[in-house]
Amino acid sequence: MKKNKIIFSTSGGAPALRLLLALFDYFGHDDIERIAIQIAAACCNARPEITATDKDNFWELKGNTAKIILVDSETLLLNADNISTDGNILIIQQWHQ
Repeated sequence: MKKNKIIFSTSGGAPALRLLLALFDYFGHDDIERIAIQIAAACCNARPEITATDKDNFWELKGNTAKIILVDSETLLLNADNISTDGNILIIQQWHQ
């Protein structure tokens, strides 16, 4: 399956800049990766979420978009609508559709 991309360039970028600013306005922040996650999830009729499954001695985490679970050096980054923290406790709310 071919993936479509929007490329923002510095040459002739006025329309692209207007689109980018409109996206920031609509989504309420300037995190373009988070905006991409939200658009991808909307296209799949799903909220950006992580599922956690108990696999005997470990937890298996799966995300429904490509950038919801990332590894940065030795840090696991989770960015989903059903993730929250309470002090030092990570909460993964399981949603069922």
